[in-house]
Amino acid sequence: MTALKIKYLKSAFTVFALCLIGTASAATNGNGDEKEAKKEVKVETAKVFSEAWFSYDGTGDQDDPASYMYNPSGGGCSGNTQLCEIRIASPSQDPEEGLTEDDLKNLLVQETGNPSATEFSGPSSNVHFQP
Repeated sequence: MTALKIKYLKSAFTVFALCLIGTASAATNGNGDEKEAKKEVKVETAKVFSEAWFSYDGTGDQDDPASYMYNPSGGGCSGNTQLCEIRIASPSQDPEEGLTEDDLKNLLVQETGNPSATEFSGPSSNVHFQP
């Protein structure tokens, strides 16, 4: 009878070991699932826009972005004022979406040296006046 119990325990232990090995090999990702979940990493890159020219409409305030229209070719001056167009060296958004207030304010300060300037003081490589 003791020999029978030992044989039974050996068999039970062998079956348990086989089940344990089978379970461990089936759980490749450690959580019991047979398929390992794929992790997708998205990297968002910031777009960098090259210089953009904006034509002044000649009627609005010079410090209002709505007074300017994107002009992909540059050099198109019209309106009833001296100011013709401005160049933004590195626009903060797609020029097709328009001129941003920050880009315009930065150019005004750069050109005039005055943080509260509302008009361009004269022509430069970034500011064109009508001939």
